[in-house]
Amino acid sequence: MSSVNISYPYRALFQTNAPSQYTTSFGAAAPAAQPNYETISLVCTAHMNHLFGSARYPYPCPRSAWQSHLPSYIKAALISSQLDVSIVYHAMTLLGQYKFAVPHSVAYYDDAYRLFMSAYIVAAKVSCDTPHAPRFWRLVGRGKFTSEELLKMELEFCHVLEWDVQIPETAFAWFKGIVESYDGTSLGLRCSMIRPHATSTPGGM
Repeated sequence: MSSVNISYPYRALFQTNAPSQYTTSFGAAAPAAQPNYETISLVCTAHMNHLFGSARYPYPCPRSAWQSHLPSYIKAALISSQLDVSIVYHAMTLLGQYKFAVPHSVAYYDDAYRLFMSAYIVAAKVSCDTPHAPRFWRLVGRGKFTSEELLKMELEFCHVLEWDVQIPETAFAWFKGIVESYDGTSLGLRCSMIRPHATSTPGGM
C-alpha cells in the first residue's frame, strides 16, 4: 500500500479499492456504473441504527430523531465527496469496531452524524493517496461541523480504536454484500460483524 500523507499514527490496514472503470470484451474502457447512493445510505443508516440505536428512547423520540434524517445526510455526503464507495464500506466496518470497543455506546441527537463523519474521514485518510483539506470535509458534512470540530472528532474516534484502523477483509466483504444484495424491502439488520478481527460469519445479536 502506498504511503498516506497524514501526521497521525494510523496503522496499515486492509484496503479494497474498486476499479473506476472496467474493460469490455473488445478491450475498450467503459465508464463505471453510477453508485446507488440511495441504497448505500439506507443500508448505512440501518447498520448504524443497529449499532447505536437506543432501546430506551427509540424513534420517534427526539433523542433518536437522527434515524429519519441520517439517510439523506449520508447520501448527500457521498455525492458531495465523490469518493469510491469502498471507503464508506470501510467506514461502516470501523463503526462496528468502535461499538466493540465501547459496547454501551448509544447515539442521541447529533451523535450519529459525528460518528459517521469521524469514520468516513478516517477511512478516507487510510484509503486515499491524496489527503483532503479540512474545507473539503466541512463541505462533505454540509457545514454541520467546523473544521476544528471535525479534527477533534477524528482524533477522539481514533483514540477509542487505539489508533488501530485495520479492518478484516471478511467484515468488509460482509457489509459490501449487504449493500449489493439489498432489494429495496425493509432491511432490519439483525446481525453485524463488529469484532475487530473476526474471521467467522457474523452471528445474530
